[in-house]
This record gives sequence, structure tokens and C-alpha cells, in this order.
Amino acid sequence: MKDASEKQVAICNRVLKGLVKGRQAQSFRHLLSVAIAFIESQQYRHAADYDNARIWVRSDVSTLIAGVNSAFQSWNAIREEPAAQAYLISLLGKPRGN
Repeated sequence: MKDASEKQVAICNRVLKGLVKGRQAQSFRHLLSVAIAFIESQQYRHAADYDNARIWVRSDVSTLIAGVNSAFQSWNAIREEPAAQAYLISLLGKPRGN
């Protein structure tokens, strides 16, 4: 899932550096936000699970939660877009045997 999200970030950055404007650009900004939030959330989850030396501060955790909430809002705005659907499918990974 991390690989799919990193690939999506690269795609969004390429698209946004191009000549896209308006609704399409807004959709890719939302999708970029979702993919980045997924990567960051997964990294913090791993830290929470395996880094027993880390001390979590309430304000840091609140910031992380706000970022995830923002990603959910972005997803709701674009979930029907073809690029968002393609990203969703990519999170499932490659079919076994391929």
C-alpha cells in the first residue's frame, strides 16, 4: 500500500506540474493529500507499534488526527473521479501469481 501511495504522489506531482487547471487540478490536489496522509499515517502507526522509546505528545497526535480528517474530506470530494478509483484499486496490490 505504501508503494501504491508513493507512486500516486509521484503521478499527482507530475500532473500538477503540467498545464492542468480548474476542477482537474483540484481533484489531483485532493488525491495528493489523500496519498500523503496514507503514507504518513502508516509511518506513524509503525512508530506507535514498534518504537517504544517514542513519547507521544497530545498536540502532535491531534495534528496527525486533523491531517487524517482532512484526507477523508478530500476523499469524499473526489471518490467518484477516475483517478481516485484507480488509486483505490492500486491499494489492493498486484494479483497473486503475477
